[in-house]
Amino acid sequence: MKNKAALILNRKLLQVKSALIAKETFIEEHYDYCKHPKSLDLDLFNKIKTQNTTVNVAVSEFINKLATSQADIKKIESEKAARKALGQ
Repeated sequence: MKNKAALILNRKLLQVKSALIAKETFIEEHYDYCKHPKSLDLDLFNKIKTQNTTVNVAVSEFINKLATSQADIKKIESEKAARKALGQ
């Protein structure tokens, strides 16, 4: 009984090990540029830089709109509070 459990555990561990080795191999072949830096594409990094700039501009615009909306909400709430205080 213990032998069977040990065999099952051993088989599962070997499967996990095989999967991890396959994953490592895949990552090294497709994403590890340490072994072949010549294949790095400078255009890719320029595109990333451009996209980051575009995202930064979009986020800045969103922040400005959010700040304006929050100011408007604050103004409306204070006007409501003032009307309520006057009994209107």
